[in-house]
Amino acid sequence: MAEPDGPQPSVQLTSWRTVILAGLIGALFGYALFAGLEVFGLEHEMRLPVAAVITIAVVAVVVGWLAYLTYRTIHVRRRTMAGQQAVLLLALGKTTLLAGAALVGGYAAIGLQALPRLDAAFPRERAVAAGLAVVASIVLAVAGRLLERACQIPREPPDDKGATPGELPDDNDTEG
Repeated sequence: MAEPDGPQPSVQLTSWRTVILAGLIGALFGYALFAGLEVFGLEHEMRLPVAAVITIAVVAVVVGWLAYLTYRTIHVRRRTMAGQQAVLLLALGKTTLLAGAALVGGYAAIGLQALPRLDAAFPRERAVAAGLAVVASIVLAVAGRLLERACQIPREPPDDKGATPGELPDDNDTEG
């Protein structure tokens, strides 16, 4: 197998195949949970708490903020970061990406199970809560991906050793 030309990214991003697999596993668990509750006649006992949606959204905002700070530190200011801190941030990014994908799948399955019975108040409430949770989970997954990307070490600038990133020809080039 031939080596690709040029330097490779320092961090391998989580593959889309893995993200989709996490979403499918989440959908399977979400479906199985509420299908099991229906079998035992307990589907009316389980409500989707709004606090879960708020918690997912708050975690997404925190991870998004960490992604911004990490990107600014590594890519804009071109500063180094302690190895342990960088690894922890990368692990957090990968974890929130996969957790967000799994939650999207799980809550989507729960919402889809409620769709045929929207005329009743309880399934309608469950479908709305699941829809909100899907949106919050998508934001969580995106924040995780952004943090993962922020942890990549930027490629070395061209051989212009004395230039700062804003002075490099490609950074301010408005033509082509």
